[in-house]
Amino acid sequence: MAIVKDGNTRAESEGAGATMEPSARQLLPVRLTFLTFYMSLGSLLPYLPVYYHSLGLSGTWIGILGAVNPMTTFLISPLWGAFADKTGLHKQILLCTFAASVVMRVSMILSNSAPFLVFVVFITALLNAPVKPLLDSSVMNMLPDKKSYGKMRLWGQLGFGLGSSAVGILLSKSKLSFKLAFLIHALLAFPTLVVMRSFSPSIAGNSEPPDFRAGIKLLRSNIDALVFFTLVFVIGISSGIIENFAYVRMREVGGTGREMGISRFVSAAAGVPMFWYAGAFTKGLGVSTVLIMFLFSYSARFFIYASMKHALAGLPAEALRGATFALFWSTATIYAHQISPPGMSATLLSVMNAMYGGLGQSFGAIIGGKLQSTYGTTRTFQISGCVDLAFVLVVGGYFLLKSKKIDAEGIEGETRESPLRPPTAEEILRAPSSDQTTSDKPDDQSED
Repeated sequence: MAIVKDGNTRAESEGAGATMEPSARQLLPVRLTFLTFYMSLGSLLPYLPVYYHSLGLSGTWIGILGAVNPMTTFLISPLWGAFADKTGLHKQILLCTFAASVVMRVSMILSNSAPFLVFVVFITALLNAPVKPLLDSSVMNMLPDKKSYGKMRLWGQLGFGLGSSAVGILLSKSKLSFKLAFLIHALLAFPTLVVMRSFSPSIAGNSEPPDFRAGIKLLRSNIDALVFFTLVFVIGISSGIIENFAYVRMREVGGTGREMGISRFVSAAAGVPMFWYAGAFTKGLGVSTVLIMFLFSYSARFFIYASMKHALAGLPAEALRGATFALFWSTATIYAHQISPPGMSATLLSVMNAMYGGLGQSFGAIIGGKLQSTYGTTRTFQISGCVDLAFVLVVGGYFLLKSKKIDAEGIEGETRESPLRPPTAEEILRAPSSDQTTSDKPDDQSED
C-alpha cells in the first residue's frame, strides 16, 4: 500500500478510522448513480463517430473530433481532481460539471460544421473531465474492502449496455437519424442528476490535508507507478483507434443501428460478471498480468474487426471488449487508489483517467484518423493489431525478467504474479526532495 511521509499506509490511515461495511440501503444510491450515469453515456457516445461519418466528414476530421475530447481530458482532468481534493467540493463539482457537459453535448446537433463541432466537443470535454474520476474516487473512499469496487462498477457496465443497445435498436427503426441519440441522452441525464444528488461522495477517511508534493514524490520514486501509467497510456492509444473506427468498420460491411446495439449489449453482458469477480481475478493474476492481457485483447479485437465480412461477425470482439475492460478498469482503479496519498484519491484517479481517456485516446484518435484516411479501416486495424502484439511481447518480456529477478533476489513484498505493486514506505521516503531536511528520513537511506 502507498505510504506517505507520516509512515502510514493508505490502508492503515483508512483503517484507523475504519467504518463498518456499508449496508445495501447505503449502497443503493451508488448502484443507481452508476446505472443511470453510464446509461446516459451509452445512449450517445458509441454512436458519435458514426454520426460524424453520416455527416460526410472525412476520417481525418473524425480522428480530430475523437482526439479533442481525450486531449482536453488529459490536460484538465488532473487539475479538476486536485481542485476537488483541495476544496472538498467533490459533490458540487460532480453535479455542476455533469449537468453543464450534457447541455453542451446536446448542442452539437445545432450545426454540421466541423470547426463548430470541434469547439463544442472541446467545451464539453472541459466540463466533463472530472465526472468519472470523482465518481470512482468517491466510491473507493466509502468502501472498506476496495476489491469490491467491481461489484459497484458492474452497474455502470449494465447501464451502458442497456442504453447503447436500446438506442441502437431504435436507430435502426427510426427516421430521425442519429440525432435521436442526442435526445435520449438528454432525457436520461435527468434521472442521473436526481440520483447523484442523493449520493453523497465520500472524502478520504483521514483528517490530513492533501500533500500534493507527496504525490509527485510517489511517481518520481517508484518505477512501478511509472510503468503502470505508461501501460495505461498505451492501452489508451489502442482504445482511441478502436472506439472511433470499430463501428465505422461495422457500417462498411452493412451494419446498422440494430447490429451496433446488439454488439453493445453483448459487450455489456460479458462485462457485468467480470466486474463482479474482478477483485478475485486481480488478486490471483496481479496487476501486470491484467494489463498485458488487456493489451493483448486489443490486438485480437483489431484482427477480428479487420477480417469480418458482416456486422455480427464482430460479436466475439465485443464480448472480449466487455470482459477484459471490466477486469482492467477495476484493477487499474484499485491500484491507482492504493498508490495515492491520503486525501489525493481523486487526483491520482484523474491522472489515470487522463493517461487512458485523455492522452492515450487522443493520440489513438489522431493516429487512427490518419491511417484510416490513407489506408482504409481494414488496413488500419491490421497495422494496429500487429503493433499491439509487438508491444505485448516487449512488455511481457520485461515483466518476465523482473519476476525472475524477484525470485532470484527474494525481494520482499513482490511475487511472480504481480511485478507491479504499490510503493512501500521506504521507497516513498527515499525520493529526493530539494527542501527535505535530514530529520525527515533515516540516516541509513540509500537510493535504489
